[in-house]
Amino acid sequence: MKPHRPVGPAKAAVLAFLFFASFALDFSVKRWAQAHLAGGPPIPVIPGLFELRYAENTAVAFSLLYSLPGGLRQTVIYTFNAVAITGLISLLYRWRQKGLAVLFPLVLILGGALGNLYDRLVYGHVIDLFHLHYREQWSFPIFNPADVLICCGVGFFLLFSWGEYRKEVRDDDES
Repeated sequence: MKPHRPVGPAKAAVLAFLFFASFALDFSVKRWAQAHLAGGPPIPVIPGLFELRYAENTAVAFSLLYSLPGGLRQTVIYTFNAVAITGLISLLYRWRQKGLAVLFPLVLILGGALGNLYDRLVYGHVIDLFHLHYREQWSFPIFNPADVLICCGVGFFLLFSWGEYRKEVRDDDES
């Protein structure tokens, strides 16, 4: 077991900045969407492919759980959020000695999770606004900055994990 090494103030400051920046980005983009997109037509960014479109989602990603009755759906969502956020904070604490490459993805996921939780607690739904589609033939579910943060965080975490796995395999092969 490695000896305990305290987190340096520089690393803590970087992680805190990344967390607050990710949360602030999500918060400000969604407030902009409320002010400029709600009740209006979509705004084409890349005509026929990408537009900004205001939507309120009371379910989770891809409208999963939408078929559950409202009270049960909210209970399941809040419970999942609480478990996920508690798990992320626990991992950040337990892995605090690790490098930024490990902690960065967790902070992105946490910022996104708290961004969507904030919307649920304040508005009772999550505000979505990014819509990818191909004319009238194909449409990806509308999503928001928090969803992007979560997906990027998971992607970075998987890349890091794959790199660590390959390093362990190499080290085992050399033994």
